Amino acid sequence: MPQSTIDMEVSKVIPILRIFDETKAQEFYIGWLAFNERL
Repeated sequence: MPQSTIDMEVSKVIPILRIFDETKAQEFYIGWLAFNERL
């Protein structure tokens, strides 16, 4: 059986983060994980 390959390039990934409590989310993502707040 012949093998086929698929070439794929990803240029930008945008995660979908479900947030139910904005204050707790900021504490976790900015405080604990040291993410930057960028809009």
